[in-house]
Amino acid sequence: MDKREEEIIKSAMEVFAEVGFHKAKISHIADRAGIAVGTIYLYFKKKEDILEAILMRSWSIVETALKLVISDSDLKGTEKIKELISIIVNQAKQNRLMAQIILHEFKFWSDNDNIKLKPLITSIQSLLRKIISEGMENEFRSDIDPGAVTSFFIGGVWHYLAYYSSNLETVNEYTIKRALEKLVLQGLLK
Repeated sequence: MDKREEEIIKSAMEVFAEVGFHKAKISHIADRAGIAVGTIYLYFKKKEDILEAILMRSWSIVETALKLVISDSDLKGTEKIKELISIIVNQAKQNRLMAQIILHEFKFWSDNDNIKLKPLITSIQSLLRKIISEGMENEFRSDIDPGAVTSFFIGGVWHYLAYYSSNLETVNEYTIKRALEKLVLQGLLK
């Protein structure tokens, strides 16, 4: 990704977080980036493509992290959940706008019609269900639905982070991680 494309994405994130995706205009993104509107169209055909690029970047980080966590056979289910929470919190702290965008644009990234995002989101859901299912064999409750827990985890963690997104830089990272661990794990553990 070149410098101009990176600036467009950064500016779009700011605009989307401020006014929401649907109210945002390409002209606002261009003004924020200090470029002409036409320049944006050299990189992205439409506003949805910019949002898609933002979400692909964020969810790709989560997917990569999940694959690493799952591959570590020394970690128990609880430890894998804690590790994933830590990764997501770190990502949100590095880019607080992302937490807001992921929460507010839930319909966009969770929509089954989104051709580029669908395989990525499906992979993440599958990987997380695998962690939950494996944990049910010995440490998690056996009466839970891994699909429902996956849905809650994905939505709940980002919702929690979006709640703190305006001051994520000042909120103690350890406190956020422990609170999320408690919220998630209390419902899973026997």
